[in-house]
Parts: sequence; structure tokens; C-alpha cells
Amino acid sequence: MAGVFLSYDRDDTSRARLVAAALERAGHSVWWDLHVRGGAQFAKVIEEALKAADAIIVLWSENSIESPWVRDEAAVGRDTARLVPVTIDGTTPPLGFRQFQTIDLSRWKGRGTPAALRTLFADVEALAPSDDESAAKTAAPEAPAGPLSRSATSHRRVAYTLIAALLFAFAGGLYWLNGRDRLRVPMVAVAAADNSPVSQSLARNLLVNLGTLQSARSGSMTLVNAVDGSSAPDLLFQAADTSEGGSVSATLALLSGTSHGLLWSKDFRQPSGKASDLKQQVAFTAGRVLDCALEGLSEHRLDAQILKTYLNACAQLSGIAGGDFRLVIPMFRQVTRDAPHFSAAWGKLLLAQASVSDLLSTNGTPDEQSRSDLRRLIAEARAINPGIAEADLAETVLLPATAYQQKLALIDRAARRSPDNPDVLSFRASVLTSVGRMRDAVTDARRASEIDQLSPTLGATYMAALAYAGLFDSASDQLAEIEKLWPGTSTAQDARFLFYFRYGDPKVALGMEQTQTGTAGVRYLIEARIDPTPANVDRLVDFLRARKDKFGEGAGAGRLAYYTLAMGGFHQHDELFDTLMHWGKPTDLALISGAYFRPELHEFRKEPGFLLVMDRAGLLDYWRTSGHWPDFCFEADMPYDCKAEAAKLK
Repeated sequence: MAGVFLSYDRDDTSRARLVAAALERAGHSVWWDLHVRGGAQFAKVIEEALKAADAIIVLWSENSIESPWVRDEAAVGRDTARLVPVTIDGTTPPLGFRQFQTIDLSRWKGRGTPAALRTLFADVEALAPSDDESAAKTAAPEAPAGPLSRSATSHRRVAYTLIAALLFAFAGGLYWLNGRDRLRVPMVAVAAADNSPVSQSLARNLLVNLGTLQSARSGSMTLVNAVDGSSAPDLLFQAADTSEGGSVSATLALLSGTSHGLLWSKDFRQPSGKASDLKQQVAFTAGRVLDCALEGLSEHRLDAQILKTYLNACAQLSGIAGGDFRLVIPMFRQVTRDAPHFSAAWGKLLLAQASVSDLLSTNGTPDEQSRSDLRRLIAEARAINPGIAEADLAETVLLPATAYQQKLALIDRAARRSPDNPDVLSFRASVLTSVGRMRDAVTDARRASEIDQLSPTLGATYMAALAYAGLFDSASDQLAEIEKLWPGTSTAQDARFLFYFRYGDPKVALGMEQTQTGTAGVRYLIEARIDPTPANVDRLVDFLRARKDKFGEGAGAGRLAYYTLAMGGFHQHDELFDTLMHWGKPTDLALISGAYFRPELHEFRKEPGFLLVMDRAGLLDYWRTSGHWPDFCFEADMPYDCKAEAAKLK
């Protein structure tokens, strides 16, 4: 069994006592009852107890997130891969700890063994020493009972610490022999390029925002203010305000800390004219480029020119947000040719090519050249790195639209290979939505946005997942967070329109630019939502009928999805059912599968005939085979049993 260090705030002692008692009943040794937190005489005791523990359980609460002691103890657990986070009142962990799945014991009152408590036990047991390790422990006198007792595993921890120190010293010796420290954490500095107050403010803001990235990427870098001049950094950001007249603009450059050579630079101009928007724009792009720069530094054979190409491709990739990925493919392709073992470049190349192939395949006849290019890249990447997760994601694009189970099997394998990869999680969230597993999609989308907190795209994906699952209040809160962090960006504007057009106050959507530049159908739908009179609804339905007759069955699946959501949202169920059951391209029904499970079709899903459509789209076979039935089957107001009705259709 495991030796557990229980970190908590003193005001949460009663809840800590319940958790400690449950752990002890499960056979674990718990060090927790330290009623005085502070003072030099206790610091050493806490440090020794932390070293001795197999698992460090942190009880997050409104009290503990404000405690520097709890944060320090949590940081030890995080940085040594022993952290088991728990929330006891529903509080979200502070920045730097949100990338971990938090066990929710907020509803547990000390009785019974709910699923969350069993998860806690399993996580602790996973960190327990093996039987061989336990047998190898040095025998020692039993420590005195009471709050200052030490776990018997302390000797093993001290031994491991000494071994680690010796290995680190040996690695340091190799550095001086080989001329390069491959284990040192990169240092990243931020400075103003000139002494103007605005440039100084821009640099300070960038330092604060990149601190978020440092928290989310614990151990990947050390972030410093270049003014301190404590030591030479590996990378140096220089920010300069270039505003003049009525414009709001800036320049950001990334330099090598050793040679001071220019690695990347970009000029920014903020159309809104707001300095705050410019700062967010600079911070977002800097975060993306820094992520890529750190990946480049981890690749020891990457020379300066290759790194420059890679950073420029990364910077362009961050600004695409649903646009044409063909712009960055040649740059990533060049990097993989020059540095064939650089996995990060392969991952981005594969996802970019997959996006191109998917886009061309979805909106018309599949582009065989792009698919052939993707197959070749997947084979090349796997030949170099058989376990590359992005190859699994890219392969899903080559599968038939109805191959739901095969797609999810590949994505689940990618998630096992790269569990903290936000691209993998976001990708899986999208596919889970397409098979009706909305709650699972929300979980993955939230996790992706927590891991990469500087990405507005992942934040918007999380908002959409919440909205599609019918969690409108949570989606509204997430939208407010996006607009606060990335005001004026196209991603924020698109997220705002998506929410208000479909689910929020339609009067807000009516005044937005997307409505003014959209088709008449966009305005008709909004006006029907504002005032669903027969006249307004009939006008929308007539428009949809005319469009359906006009584009027929050759305009791709995008318009069919719009038609399906609009007709379902205004209860034109008979006509919608007839259209979907007689649509000449059943593949299109699979391509728009994500639309079937949105709130607009809630009433349509209640009709048993809906399962006939699902059978035609290939979803019924996936549910039967996988056993993963969609969320709507378990809603309280469902008038039929999905499994029973499905059995009739065999």
C-alpha cells in the first residue's frame, strides 16, 4: 500500500479527516494531521514528509487555493509526478494545476464508497511501490505516532534523491565534456526593445501572459524578466510599441540568447485601435511561437535556419483558425526533410495535411491527390517514429465516413500515446460529438483548453461542445472568458456569433457582421427565433425548401446540415424525416452526424423514426457494436428505449 501526504487548508480539517480515514481504511498510511502550518521548525518536517510520500493528495477548496503552503506542496507533487488532486467543494484548481484531472468529492459526506472515492483509491494504488520495492526497503525502527511521524518509505525516497543528484552531477560532467547541457531547463527572457513607457508596458504584459504558459508547461522553461540580468537566457523576446498617429501597432522579435541572432519576428496592427487588444494579440502569438521554440530546443540536431523555418510555420499556423492549411505545409515539409527525426514538426505537418484532405473531401468529391499525399506522409512519419500520435489522427481522415468505431479506436490509441496532447483531445471531442457522446466530448474539450490555456481556438472548441450538449449557461460563461482573454480576435467573434445565432439571445446575432454579410436564410432563422410566428417560420421553411431543391444532392453535406438543424429546430419533423430517408447520398448523412445530437433536434430524437435515420447514417451499427449508446438515449423525457427499438431494426 502507499504512503500518502495529505495537503489541505487548516479550515478544511473536518473534510481532511474524512478523506484520511477513508484512505486508512483502504490500507494506506496517511501523513496529514499537522495542525500548525508555518514556522521554521515545521518546514523541515513537511519537506521530509513530502519526500517520503508515494502519493501527494491535495484537497482543493476556496480556502486552500489561497494557501501558499498548499500550493507549494501541490507543486512538489506535480513536479515529481505524484500529485493526486481532489476538489472538496467544487473549486477549480489554480493556474498551473488545471492540466490534471481533478477528482470531485464535493458531494461525498464520509459515507459509502462512491465512484469518485474509488477513483481516488485507484490513483493512489497506482503510485504505491511494487512488492519488490517494498521488500527491498531497509528495515527501520517504527517512528513515533502522532502528527510528526514519518512514513517508512522515507529511506527509499532519500536514496532515490541521492541517486538522482549523482546522475545529475554526472550529466553536468558530460555537459562540460560535450559542450552542451541537454538536461538544463531552457531560460526564456522578456524585455522591451526601447525605453518608451508603452514598450515597457507591452513587455510587462507579455511576461505576465507567458507566465500562464509556464504554469501549464511545468518544468519546460524558466521565465525571467531580462532587466534582472541574472544570467544569459536561451531565448529572448523583445517587444516594441510602433504606434503612430491613430494606429495601434507593435513589433515582437525572438532572439537567440547566445548569439542574439534573429529567430523570428512579426509586426502587429490592431484594427480595433485598443491597446489591450494589441497586447492580447501579441501574447497569443508569442505563446504559440514559444511553444514551438521550446520544441526546437529539445531537438539537439536542429540548427538555426531550420528553427527559423519551423517558427515561421508555427506562427502562420496559429493565425489560420480554420483557413487554408496549404500555406504552412511546404514549410513543415522542409523542416521534416532537414530534421527527419523532429517529431513535433511531423505532428504539425500531418495534422495540416489531414485538415486539407478532410476539407476537400467534405465539401465535394474527395481530392485523391491530397489523400495520396497524406498516406505517404503517414507512412514516412511512422517509419521514423512508429508511435507518433498525430499519424493516428491523420489516418481517421482516410477512413469511410461511417467508420465511427475504427476512427475512435485510432484516436483512443493516440490519446494513450500522448495523453496530454491538446490536439488529440480536441480531435477526439469532435468525433465523440459526431456519435452522440456529448458529455465525453465536453470532458475532452475542457481538458484540451486547460492544457493549452493560451489557445483561443481550443477555448472556442470547448464553448461549442458545451453549447451542443445543451449546457447554455456554461457555454455563455466560457464565451465571456474567451472575449476577456482575446477581445477583437476573429476566433472570439466567430464564437460569439455561433452562440448567439443558435442558442443565445438572437437579437444580439441580428446586429452582428456575420448576419449582415450572410445569406437571407441566416436572417430568416434569426428573425424566426426572435418571433416564431407562423409567417416568420413559413418564410424560413420556404427558403429552405427552395434551397434544397436548388442544390439537390450535389452541393456537399454542409448545406444539408444547415437544412437539418433549421427544419428540426422549428419542428418540421415529417419533412425532415422524408428528406433524410430519401437523400441520394447516404454518405452525406454520416458526414453531418454531429448535427443530429444538438439541442435543435431534441424533439426530433424523441420519435422512433429517428433511429431509422441513424441506421441509414451508420450510427446504429456503431452503437450496437461498441456498446457506447448516445447520451440522448438516457434522457429522462425519452419516450422509448433505444436498445429495444434498435433491436426491431435488425
